[in-house]
Amino acid sequence: AFFPPERDAVLKAGTKGSSVYVLQLMLNEIAPHYNQTTAVPLTGEYDADTQSAVRRAQKIFQLPETGITDRATWQALTGLHNALFGRTPLGWSIKERRMEIGE
Repeated sequence: AFFPPERDAVLKAGTKGSSVYVLQLMLNEIAPHYNQTTAVPLTGEYDADTQSAVRRAQKIFQLPETGITDRATWQALTGLHNALFGRTPLGWSIKERRMEIGE
């Protein structure tokens, strides 16, 4: 739900916003589990530190090391995060509410 909804959307250098902040949170939470990764500042801006951390994560996932968070990278990160912690980042839960006709 945090990843940009456009089918071809990516997070890359210069991108700002909540999706980048959640990406940084996930990178930080998995960092202690892999010696190739390090924590990044929680800025909400896709800066050089975030780009480097994404490259290191892509190496772990055996994905192309572009430093750009495409949908494959995002899915690998969220899958690992959920496998390690069995939860969404920081215990957040996203609930869907279906609107009934007439509401």
